[in-house]
Amino acid sequence: LHLLFDCCAEGLVYSSDGVALIGLSGSTDRDPAVHLQYNITPLVERARAESKGELLLFIEVACNGMFGVPQDAVGERSSVIGQLRQAEVAVFRPEAWKLLHDFTIVSSMACDMAGDTATAGRALDVANAIVNAVDPDVPATWPLGSALAQNVLGLKGGEGAHRINACGHAHIDTAWLWPVAETKRKCARTFASMLRLMEDYPNFVFACSQAAQYDFVEKAHPVLFDQIKRRVAEGRWVPVGGTWVEMDCNIPAGESMVRQFLYGQEYFSKHLNYRSRLMWVPDCFGYQGQLPTIMQGCGVPFFLTQKLSWNQFDKMPANTFIWESPSGARVLTHFPPTDTYNAQATVEELDGHVKRFKDHDRAHESLLVFGNGDGGGGPTAEMCERIARLGDVDGAPSVRMEDPHRFFERALAGADKLTLWQGEFYFELHRGTLTTQALVKQGNRICERRLYAAELLASLSHLVAPAKAPYPAARLHEIWRTVLLNQFHDILPGSSITMVYDDTHADHERCIEGLCTLINESLESLVDASGQAVARSR
Repeated sequence: LHLLFDCCAEGLVYSSDGVALIGLSGSTDRDPAVHLQYNITPLVERARAESKGELLLFIEVACNGMFGVPQDAVGERSSVIGQLRQAEVAVFRPEAWKLLHDFTIVSSMACDMAGDTATAGRALDVANAIVNAVDPDVPATWPLGSALAQNVLGLKGGEGAHRINACGHAHIDTAWLWPVAETKRKCARTFASMLRLMEDYPNFVFACSQAAQYDFVEKAHPVLFDQIKRRVAEGRWVPVGGTWVEMDCNIPAGESMVRQFLYGQEYFSKHLNYRSRLMWVPDCFGYQGQLPTIMQGCGVPFFLTQKLSWNQFDKMPANTFIWESPSGARVLTHFPPTDTYNAQATVEELDGHVKRFKDHDRAHESLLVFGNGDGGGGPTAEMCERIARLGDVDGAPSVRMEDPHRFFERALAGADKLTLWQGEFYFELHRGTLTTQALVKQGNRICERRLYAAELLASLSHLVAPAKAPYPAARLHEIWRTVLLNQFHDILPGSSITMVYDDTHADHERCIEGLCTLINESLESLVDASGQAVARSR
């Protein structure tokens, strides 16, 4: 039995005892529905075993679509948001599900792969045979359709084919067209959905960045977080990035960049027993040239983004290469050739992925990052079904699920063949990000400077009078986490809605006030009642 629910908005299903179960992403005028169904069979069986006469579930609904509040054609708020389009329990037919995805892959190989090839011709012949043999209203014909599909899906590919290493991902902007408060709910919805997907697909691997978002879920949904920790230990839930958030990579001071890794890796180590070696920033608006130096100092040798594929004029000449900073520090870099971090894992998309790969003469595999970001709830069962059928099919790209770290480790073994890029990655699309919302940028810089002063003076006062002036580590850590959160790549550059900046300005004001208090406390401990500096004798 499956619960089918669409209220043209995001939602989160809870059990009767308040445990988050799965996220839902409904349809809007602009966005298709991507997460509408939930397999409730295990819950029904448990209720029967406990002799309960009913199964009670709650659904928390958000007043927004996949990308914030949808608008109609004239820019007004869409009236469709919150409209209940479906609410029912239906019987799941696995034979129909299998046939649907078998036929989808075969017909896509016939119609969506470029060129008049033997593979496309064979797929077209088999697709026609399935259409002629299957009657959708006669379930007895469904297995025959799937059997016919094996005439394409059962043919194995050659060992020399380009290999695509796939990992699920949900790029959740920590703030953008919604405030941080809504991001906390988005994380719960998406993380719950990914845990359910892992139950249904044992090979599914999910890469998830931003330690701050894990922290959101740990505090609000501890049961959910315990499930995540178990999947991390299994190697199927992969913490990536190693930073507190996916920060802007141009404006923050160098020290802030280092603290992003310090606080991110500290959280991963303490709460997940994990340390990421892969900086994961697919959506930032350019990357300053000293980043490899910072990464190297933080023990992070791998770098991933795809944002520069959106450049207006100058396209990057390679997908897998070495990035070198002016200091000479180097990191292995990969730009997934699908040119998106929201890949759908269709045949057409994977075929284009291989064709766009620019390093066939020096590398033979690449990375696919698939799944719906923000309010889309991450990868779907349909995506997993497509990838499962394309594991090793003759004439189609070879795809398999894998921890992205493994891809980088193999690529590193052939690094001597790769090309070299020196200096910054300049992004030629989003304009005004160094000037827009100047007050936010000013608040960030004031916080950075006063953090330096507060830490310096607190250290001096503690050295001079350790008993009188204990180092205020907890207070400084809390301020640092707030400042780092607001360096997210849609907050600090100025690309978010007004509601986000109302929160950011308040955060900066609180941080500045707290830092002034810390600075004054340290100064007072350094000066005695007569106004003379206190000297510690040795």
